[in-house]
Amino acid sequence: MRALLTAFGPFRGRVANQSQTVLEQCLRRLPPAWRAELLPVDLRWVREIAAQRLADPGLGVWLALGEAGEDGEPRLELRARNRYDLRDDAESAAEQALEGEVIAGGPREFEVSLACEELAKAMRARGHALALSEDAGSHCCNALLYSALHAASGRASAPIIGFLHLPRRTAEAPQQARLVLDALAWLAAERDDAAP
Repeated sequence: MRALLTAFGPFRGRVANQSQTVLEQCLRRLPPAWRAELLPVDLRWVREIAAQRLADPGLGVWLALGEAGEDGEPRLELRARNRYDLRDDAESAAEQALEGEVIAGGPREFEVSLACEELAKAMRARGHALALSEDAGSHCCNALLYSALHAASGRASAPIIGFLHLPRRTAEAPQQARLVLDALAWLAAERDDAAP
């Protein structure tokens, strides 16, 4: 099984992205079979990257990380919607319309294939704060998740796909990295258990 952990680079003029900081802290301790990738905050590219990564028939799990606001707990997204709104961040729209459908004519929404409730329960048992969310927003995080789920739809053996939003609190990056590493270990075990 091949597994992918992704995060986003900086956007809106900032020098760092919380998800990037956390990814960097996870790199030396990634479980076997996991590889990491840093993605641009660019609407055009997130669509293309999602399609490219999902073209790999050996991809078994993809956990994407993204940055949330400063408040709240880390949160697992339960669904992605076919909408984006980048009116407050025209640079990330990459010269495309500032709002619209992520995939023209695509379904209104997709539920993630990740067992979010089970993962959240397992992480809480390890002492991590982790919430479940029904709204992945309307920026590139939602666009990436929707594009990945769209690319995986209809496949006989689609990978597990999930998205974890991390609050933008720099001091909590080590704690968030521990959460991510524990989640990766849980995902690897779950995928192995489900294998024939």
